[in-house]
Amino acid sequence: MSARDTNSHDTSSQVEAQPEATIRAVYKQVWKEYYEWETASTSTKLLLNTIETEEKKANRPSTLCLHATMPSSDSSSWPLPDDIANNGCTVDDIESFTLYQLSDDVDQPLQEVIVGAEVLTLPEFAPCPAYEACTPMPTNILQGDDPDDMPFIPFADDPEFDAAEHCSEYDRFAWQVNNVDPDLNAILLETAVRLHYVYNLPIAHIDEAAVLPKALNNYNGTCGVIWISTQNDIVDWPASSRSKYPPLLPSLSAPDAGDLRSRLQDNMTIICPKSTCNQALCFTHSESICAIFSRQKKSPTRNWWACSLSSARSRLSHLLLVVQDVSWSASDRAELRVLLQAIPFMRKVLDSKAGQDIARPNTRANSISLAHKMENDPCDHDGPCTADKQCACTLNKTYCTQSCRCGFQCARRWWGCDCGHKSSRGKRPAGCTTAACPCRSANRECDPELCAPCVKHTCRNCQRLTLSFAQELEVKKSGFGMGVFLTEPAREGDLIAEYTGELIFEPTFLTRGAIERHRGRNYVYGLNQSFSVDGTYVGNETRFINHAPKQKANGKVTIPLVNGDHRIGVFARKAIPAGSELFIDYGPEFGL
Repeated sequence: MSARDTNSHDTSSQVEAQPEATIRAVYKQVWKEYYEWETASTSTKLLLNTIETEEKKANRPSTLCLHATMPSSDSSSWPLPDDIANNGCTVDDIESFTLYQLSDDVDQPLQEVIVGAEVLTLPEFAPCPAYEACTPMPTNILQGDDPDDMPFIPFADDPEFDAAEHCSEYDRFAWQVNNVDPDLNAILLETAVRLHYVYNLPIAHIDEAAVLPKALNNYNGTCGVIWISTQNDIVDWPASSRSKYPPLLPSLSAPDAGDLRSRLQDNMTIICPKSTCNQALCFTHSESICAIFSRQKKSPTRNWWACSLSSARSRLSHLLLVVQDVSWSASDRAELRVLLQAIPFMRKVLDSKAGQDIARPNTRANSISLAHKMENDPCDHDGPCTADKQCACTLNKTYCTQSCRCGFQCARRWWGCDCGHKSSRGKRPAGCTTAACPCRSANRECDPELCAPCVKHTCRNCQRLTLSFAQELEVKKSGFGMGVFLTEPAREGDLIAEYTGELIFEPTFLTRGAIERHRGRNYVYGLNQSFSVDGTYVGNETRFINHAPKQKANGKVTIPLVNGDHRIGVFARKAIPAGSELFIDYGPEFGL
């Protein structure tokens, strides 16, 4: 073994024994080298810029400064109205000013032109009532909690606002958090190159040591320094060794647009993960909803879907053994891997859908109060839906839904209503118009997949919020600032609009409350035990609805359960003619 190999072996052994010390030493050395170069380089550039600026000023031609003056008596000018005096005085709301024009005439390069201007006196504009700017949005947006970084200090020049108390609600100021530091990224990238290629340290081990202030690889959706270096122009400095070694992150070619994995990923990104939501690019639901269940059933599945898929998987495995000698392209292998990964997921999905054609059970769950109860994640457990089985629906005192993994004979399942099939003495079915409708009495909007088809034009509880069967509204001045007016008549019980905004948690509601109390305007409405709807910065016309006592209000607010989500609907308490202003009783739900 040569002396060079011995030294290399000793260095590798030392690095393996004390990786944290090696990382810290290399990081410190790179930091020192970088800022020694940056200080000298920056000073030189500033000096050169100063010299260039002085040279430009010395060579710059003198400029002609023109100042508008009032016309003199001997000035050549355009014809002016008779009521303008030569001294430039204003007569009968007429003013004039002098315009200097540069011409090609050598004898008279500067010409004066007097221009008359008529002054229009307008009445004072009445200021618009004080409101906050609002982004129009037809649906709720899941905000949750506000960021821990305070973007700015509100009412900084208002001594009556307790800014210090409000600042204590945040962890830090946003302007003190430097998320992108090009100098630090350049230092970390050079440190990673030296540690990886000189000291043979894997990038994952460098991150595991947790010595560097930023991660090198990507973790949990957060981009690491290596990936950032491929998206930004990293500072190139003389002591950098990046040009001597291959890139830490090899160039990744973009996948084919027709690739199966890409198409599936696009669909998973666009389509809402909640099974009862059919809205693309959904703003309301989080990505954690409706995750694939990992629990394995103890008993074998007794439906032909699972058997068919199991048989298909077995045949596919046998087919792969038969065609081992067949040439497989890279795209074929990629699609096969996607299909093999999707087979367990398809079985779970089909398991949950296979029993929908089974007849409904005669047993029905006991009456469960759903007033302002937050829907939980679908239950997933063995056995019946009871508290001892830790059933989420039982513990939350809610019904099981279509997304739950319990059997279709579960007594807690909600089966909707069959009002559309009922008739009284041969008369036409009345639909879901009375409290006899289970959905209406439970304050739920009818589900078209569960409820019997209701009679068209008769049912008043079917898909009103789902399909946004709202009235045309207009926002304009009223006796109480701005108000909401109907442009079309509404019948009693009609849906007028949905109150939309940001879905926020209780801590965010308390933090924003200080600003709302200081402004004297509150747009927050309690939704359920977990969320409130804040229409301050995001919402629609309903944020301008004014208050009236319950006896005088022509609108009312209810919070039905729509496809598993609580939503705030504004309904007509009585018949409202077109052009009328809408009033509701704010009640205890509003803070004002």
